[in-house]
Amino acid sequence: GRIDPHKLTKILIPIVEAELLQEKYGEWWVRVLHPFLPVLLTRVVSNLQRDIESILDLKSVVLSAFVRDKEVLVELFQKVGRVELDFLV
Repeated sequence: GRIDPHKLTKILIPIVEAELLQEKYGEWWVRVLHPFLPVLLTRVVSNLQRDIESILDLKSVVLSAFVRDKEVLVELFQKVGRVELDFLV
């Protein structure tokens, strides 16, 4: 299932605001952007859901993560192939 953009926006707003607070003039940015964040983030999430392939090469991200962390790859391989591996051994 897909995540409702409005629900994700409610989760993202405090995270975005916390990150903004770390920046120079962060409190000012939070005050200025707060009224617009719900609409802006909902639109961003909706656009990402609709057209993620043109923004993010998910296959490349997953492959590079597996190459970087071989333990995760081995664990995934063992979980997914447990029945076949048990049969072979």
